[in-house]
Amino acid sequence: MRRREFLVRSAYAAGAAWLSSTRLHSATWAMAPLGQKFTASDTVTLGRTGIQTSRLAMGTGTVGSGHHSHQTALGVKGLSELLLNGHEHGLRFFDAADSYGSHPHVAEALKHVQRDKVTVLTKTWARDPATARADLDRFRKELGTDYIDICLMHCLTEGDWTERYKGVMDVLSEAKQKGSTKRSCVNPDFWTPTPEFVIREQDSRNPVHNILMHPRRHFRITLREHSLDLGPKTLIMGVLNVTPDSFSDGGRFMSDSDAVTRAWKIADEGADVKRLQVHLHFS
Repeated sequence: MRRREFLVRSAYAAGAAWLSSTRLHSATWAMAPLGQKFTASDTVTLGRTGIQTSRLAMGTGTVGSGHHSHQTALGVKGLSELLLNGHEHGLRFFDAADSYGSHPHVAEALKHVQRDKVTVLTKTWARDPATARADLDRFRKELGTDYIDICLMHCLTEGDWTERYKGVMDVLSEAKQKGSTKRSCVNPDFWTPTPEFVIREQDSRNPVHNILMHPRRHFRITLREHSLDLGPKTLIMGVLNVTPDSFSDGGRFMSDSDAVTRAWKIADEGADVKRLQVHLHFS
């Protein structure tokens, strides 16, 4: 079987399994349509933080790991110009991370804008207080700024992280009080089993504020004959990569039977949204 035919057949097989799942039909709620239009450049307040910025942030971390991402591959000049282009169109929120290696790129963009009119977010993988303190000092130098608007604890997956990493949370709280950061927040990984519970537990146990607890707006997305309501609860997305080059599970579900089996497993595990991702590369 030719590579193209193989991948297309796998995609159709997995897609058919998902579309036949009753969960896809039942995960909808009756809701009123939106009363107004929203734009990416709207100014919004992030939860209880008091930080006002654009509704849409400029991300820098597609397939971001090991201090590299698709965006940083553009180089400092290329990515900084991309950020500035977004700024010219009303975007005032730059999303960086140490693991993306995007601090120098954001720093270059910041040289050309009014600093207090831009929200800079970054993320630390620190799991101990000493590393967290060192990261905050290094991040400010790399970003060329006296303060960081938001610093996240990156990709937390452990259920007991509020106790395990309390030392890091204390460092971030201290930095917020000193003005090194405006807000110190938490970035639970999307595979965390109960993200709403984890966020609420963290919010009640520690003065570190969490921007993810802002009041939710409700949106309805129509997908052909199905509809999906966003807002009433946290939805879990299950992703099936039928591709050999995914950074997370590439090559694991390339056969028809493996793809279909995995699709049913995702549905049985309770995923609200099922996403089939296929990358086709032909020479």
